[in-house]
Amino acid sequence: MDPMTLGLLTTTVVLATLLWPVSRWVVRRGGRPEAFGLSTAVAAAALTTPAALWSGQAFDNAVVWCVGATIGVAFAVGYFLVIMHCLRLGPTGPTAAANNMGLVWPVVCGLVWPVPRSVGVTAAAGLTLVVAGLTLFGLASSATPSAAQAPAARLSRRWLAWVLLGWALAGVSMTAQYVGSVLVPRDPLALTACFYLVTAVVLAGVLLARRQPRPSRSEMAAGAVNGLISAAAVVTTLLTLNRARAEVVFPVTVAMPILLVLLLSAVVYRERLGGLAWAACGAGGAGLVLLTVGG
Repeated sequence: MDPMTLGLLTTTVVLATLLWPVSRWVVRRGGRPEAFGLSTAVAAAALTTPAALWSGQAFDNAVVWCVGATIGVAFAVGYFLVIMHCLRLGPTGPTAAANNMGLVWPVVCGLVWPVPRSVGVTAAAGLTLVVAGLTLFGLASSATPSAAQAPAARLSRRWLAWVLLGWALAGVSMTAQYVGSVLVPRDPLALTACFYLVTAVVLAGVLLARRQPRPSRSEMAAGAVNGLISAAAVVTTLLTLNRARAEVVFPVTVAMPILLVLLLSAVVYRERLGGLAWAACGAGGAGLVLLTVGG
């Protein structure tokens, strides 16, 4: 791998990892996920929309808007309203791992559409490990916590219910992204801009429905940072995919952020996870790598 490709891959991993501490910082300091998400989406849309227009990508394509709307709604509800609630209820590392396990959905979709393929041993093993990881999360949420565990490091049944919903919505969002890559492969920036614009509209509607004030300065600042990171991660991922094979890029960009967030969770946030929680994250992360390689 040449130095430029390696640098892009490393940058993508770092950016994908940074999204989690920023989100955690916001929710643990009383920030409103819908206000923070609105600021994130507006900032990201402000970057990706001009880029899409400058590159001549199709904003007048109905498929781009239909797929973008699906991604945007699932992202707005799944990540900002559900997963960020999970960051309040439980530890950061397992929450990030469960969210990223949503990748199983588009991988399975890719096995049956647009061209049906047989399930290989590697993909089957990956799918089994992801299911095992989700099952272990269930067992961990029912286990009696040790005295050494702080409340923030425990996996409660309430956390499990919310994180499974977030996992499902992450799967919808990722599957729609896969569908977009098949149907409109030449318009990735337009698709990205559309989904951020729809995300902004959905979260603005949530703020209005709850009769909440507009985002505060801290929520706007954190959202701007998060939007910049998110948009940059999309760009570096696209650039990396132009230089390296997907079966090399995706295992690294999916598994490494899980590992790094788990390290942050244990070392920086002092979240002492139980053995079952570690096993769940390990099984899920390994399963995702096998799925992306074997799918």
